[in-house]
Amino acid sequence: MEQKEIIKENRSRPKISIVNERMWLLVALGFVILCILSWLNEILDLPYFLTGGIRTPINWHELIVEMALISIVGLFTVSVVIRSIAENKKKEKLLQSYRDELEIKVNRQTAELLRVNEELRTDITQRKKAEESLRYSEEKYRHLIENLREGIWVIDKDSYTTFVNPRMAEMLGYTTDEMIGKHLFSFMDKRGVEIARGLVNRRKQGVKEQHDFEFLRKDGTRLYTTLATGPIFDGKGNYSGAIAGVVDISRRKRTEDALKLSEERYALAQRAANIGSWDWDIRTGNLEWSEEIEPMFGFGRGEFGGTYEAFLKCVHPEDRQHVVDSVNTCIEKGRDYDIEHRIIWPDGTVCWVLETGNVVRDKNNKAIRMLGIVKDITERKHADEVLKRDKETFERLVSERTHELFKTQAELDKAKRLSDLGTLAATVAHELRNPLGVIKIAAYNIRKKRKNSLLDKHLDNIEKKVSESGQIINNLLSYSRIKTPSYEKIQIYDILNECIAFMKRRFHKQDVSIVKKFKSTEKKLIEADPLHIREIFNNILTNAYQSVSNKKGKIEISERDDGKGSIEISFKDNGIGIGKKDLERIFEPFFTRKSKGTGLGLTICNELVKLHGGKIDIKSKKGKGTSVTVSLPIKREAK
Repeated sequence: MEQKEIIKENRSRPKISIVNERMWLLVALGFVILCILSWLNEILDLPYFLTGGIRTPINWHELIVEMALISIVGLFTVSVVIRSIAENKKKEKLLQSYRDELEIKVNRQTAELLRVNEELRTDITQRKKAEESLRYSEEKYRHLIENLREGIWVIDKDSYTTFVNPRMAEMLGYTTDEMIGKHLFSFMDKRGVEIARGLVNRRKQGVKEQHDFEFLRKDGTRLYTTLATGPIFDGKGNYSGAIAGVVDISRRKRTEDALKLSEERYALAQRAANIGSWDWDIRTGNLEWSEEIEPMFGFGRGEFGGTYEAFLKCVHPEDRQHVVDSVNTCIEKGRDYDIEHRIIWPDGTVCWVLETGNVVRDKNNKAIRMLGIVKDITERKHADEVLKRDKETFERLVSERTHELFKTQAELDKAKRLSDLGTLAATVAHELRNPLGVIKIAAYNIRKKRKNSLLDKHLDNIEKKVSESGQIINNLLSYSRIKTPSYEKIQIYDILNECIAFMKRRFHKQDVSIVKKFKSTEKKLIEADPLHIREIFNNILTNAYQSVSNKKGKIEISERDDGKGSIEISFKDNGIGIGKKDLERIFEPFFTRKSKGTGLGLTICNELVKLHGGKIDIKSKKGKGTSVTVSLPIKREAK
């Protein structure tokens, strides 16, 4: 920056201006004329004449000659002046050229000097900073070493002490001055000397390592330490000594000894109780087992893999996810780990173990370890299984006997009710059938003798009620006389078609369409009681017709072979449907939602289907129709 300013300053200086040649010529001519005028002025001046000029007449020829000579001399002088000026001009140009060149060189040298000066200034500044940083670093590390809670010990190539920090001297009960110059072996017993010789040889070979070591204090007591040691080599690669960082572990050593004693006692208790302990490092995945656990898992000593994954491989596949979930819950939610699960030995033996444990967390509440115990409970589990089987057997026998007792009692109650109902039905049938028959004949005779449309309508109603009353009597008799089916091979489609035709004649005045959706056109033979099957179909179709009596009705009938030895016949209508509460009681005797009927139709159907070893299923929603599916075995069940 300074270099540019100097160059700019030099270039801005005013240079010598060169007068144009014509200008100089005019000046010279003017000068000659001025001289002539001055001379004329002197000649013509009055004093000139008074001093004798008058006495001498003017010779104009001489005057002209003199003037001409003066002009020639003047012109010559002017010419000389002009040539001198031209030469000066050339010299000035040359001088200016030299001056410019010199100026450029001076500017360059000045800039170079400025650059070098700046570099020197920067170098000096950096060097000062480096020296200051070095002094600070040396002071910092000196302060660090002197106040370090770990000892620093440096020896030379012959193992003599060259440096120790105050902490190192304090550990051994010396001052730093007392330790400087002493041999390394002066601070250990004979056994320690033998060990140290080997360690020093390893330093000479360039080996860095960390190990425990015992020193002797000044008062003769032992100092237990951990050393991190390394060799020191000079610039030529020659061994020149070693340095060690020393940590006092005497307190830890005492704690470890106490812990070891406690662990020995604990191990003895574990062996006595057949319990093992484990320690899982969650961060590394390493899992440590006490010596009691490996035999529990079917391993020899040292055969276990020592990882969480190796443990999971021992867990029974059916229990593995349960174990993983329990461990995760313990880690994530802090719940105790308390679980029983199966394990599989390498030889395939299945055993049971009980595990309990909990999590150890760091200051940030992060799980870092999990500790626990494990106990073999295989014998207890086997005993529990035997006890459980015996209990289940006992409960099953009691339940079976109780069920048989209740069943027998129910059958007795039912038989009694049926007996009473049969007596009642027989009485009702005897007492009502004859009057109903008389009413029916009377209605027939009245219709035949008197032709009257209004009377015919009433007669139709009378005959309908007589028919319904007869059906009620038949249902009562059927329910009270349900008996074991008389099996024979029947064509179920033929019976179904007969029932459909009968219902169409019976309910011919209703606008109901029946749609048959049979997947197979082949005749289907089943072993069943034809009277029972006919009664089942008639009751279901009757209910369907009555359900759709108030609107244009539709009944779909379909069938399918369930592939399990049964045939299913489904009846689906678009009638009024059945409410949920009524559907739960649909098979109860005498339960009905209609103002007419006994409520025995579906009860009879259910009983007859059960006698055949089948089942009946009803699905319905109020206002959305009803679906009744009857499932009957194709072949008679063996008794």
